[in-house]
Parts: sequence; structure tokens; C-alpha cells
Amino acid sequence: MFTEFFPQQALGINQPMVAHMFRVVIGADPFGAFTEVSNITYEVPPYEIEEGGRNFGPHLMPFSGPAKRGELTLKWGSVKRDKLQSWVESVQIGYLFRRNVFLFHMNRKGVPFRSYVLHRCWPKTWKSADLSTSASEIATEELTLVYDTMLMATNPMA
Repeated sequence: MFTEFFPQQALGINQPMVAHMFRVVIGADPFGAFTEVSNITYEVPPYEIEEGGRNFGPHLMPFSGPAKRGELTLKWGSVKRDKLQSWVESVQIGYLFRRNVFLFHMNRKGVPFRSYVLHRCWPKTWKSADLSTSASEIATEELTLVYDTMLMATNPMA
């Protein structure tokens, strides 16, 4: 009864979102849409301190080394092939190949509700789909990106 008068967004209740609607922008250029994004991770390894008098286990403190980031994997969508190929081929010594990548997770209405900014990305791996005339499944391509830092923001109005 209470939620009939107040929308769930105003109450701060998290709603499940569709996990397969992503738009990607590289630099200022629209790059494409993807159906799957995986391995957005950030890990700080723990540092163990053995302390006398603490018999049930060691203290776990952060920062035993630099943080570890994942390698973002984008799976097939629709991309601008010329931009993808020129970026993949530019990863060479002496070229400026690092780009900022903006990843927008869209809600059911097509409005971005979460945004990721991945700084200083470069393509590590591009994997083409298997080419077979007898296959009936959708061609799945993968693009793996390495990034230095990540920033995430949510849109409370979405």
C-alpha cells in the first residue's frame, strides 16, 4: 500500500536490471553495443600480520602490494569495424594506443543507470567468431581490454 504512493526509486530500493544492454564509447567516438561485459574487477591483496596474544588468527591488513585489476571482456554486439581494427593494430611501441573507455549499462527504457570509466585502456585480445557455413548460432566475437584505473557512477534518476 505504501509503495503505491511512492515509486521504488524514491524509496531507494534497488531494482533488478537487465544485464545485457551495454553501450561503449572510446574517447569521444561511439564504438558499439555489446551483449555481455565480464571481469570488471578490482582486488586489494591482504597482508598478514602475526601478532602474539591473538590466538585465533593473524590480522589481515590491506596493501601488501598494488591493487590488481581485471581484464575487461566485451562479447559480441555491433561495433564499428574500422575503429576496432585501427585501434587493435595501433598497439605498438611508439604509438599512442591507450584510450579512455566509457561503458554505459542501460536499463529497460534505454537510459543509462550505471556508467564505468576505464582509464588508459588498450586492446589485449580480439577473438573472431568461428567461420562455418554449417553453424546456426550467432557469431560471437570477444574483445579483451586492459585498463589502469576504473571509476563507477550510478544514475539515481534512471
